[in-house]
Amino acid sequence: MAARKKEYTIYSDLHIGGQVEKNPFKNNQVKFTKNTVFLGDNFDLENALHKKVAEVDNLRKEIASKVLKAGGIFIDGNHELLPIKKEESFVVRDHVLFLHGDLVSWGFKRAQRWRAKKTKGKGEIYWGLLKIIREFYHGHKDNIRNKKIDRAVKLAKDFKCHTIVVGHFHPRNLTVIKKDGVRIIVVPNGITKIEL
Repeated sequence: MAARKKEYTIYSDLHIGGQVEKNPFKNNQVKFTKNTVFLGDNFDLENALHKKVAEVDNLRKEIASKVLKAGGIFIDGNHELLPIKKEESFVVRDHVLFLHGDLVSWGFKRAQRWRAKKTKGKGEIYWGLLKIIREFYHGHKDNIRNKKIDRAVKLAKDFKCHTIVVGHFHPRNLTVIKKDGVRIIVVPNGITKIEL
């Protein structure tokens, strides 16, 4: 008998505090469940204004606590700039591998080096220029190339998963790729509801 599918609410690449943030927490009481998944880059400590870094990090900690208390999944991405260990960079649930896509895009060693950066936040002039550039380039990572697809398939198989769910790539729409018996789901930035 096939396992019953579950609906997941996935938060990915909201970039709260960054130049192109999508912040559903400003005036909204959001309820989290065991099927709530934060896939990373939701709290942009790299690109927040220097004076806002502590505020964004406190919100990250508050939301992480609520998600984990509800039994959900909370994974940081490369914009949170927190050093990671392999065992903290992904979650496997019901043969589905959840992780931020920087590990698929760059591999673990490069992602670890990037996330270990000491500088957090940007000055106001740089922040304003970066906002213009980001708005112009939004969605530039629409496609996931063969090498990255192969890396995602290998990761899924290493963890005996039939599906891998990633963020990081910022596609305009939900993207599903199937290869070698593995389903790769790349979620757009924002909030996505999917059945797995």
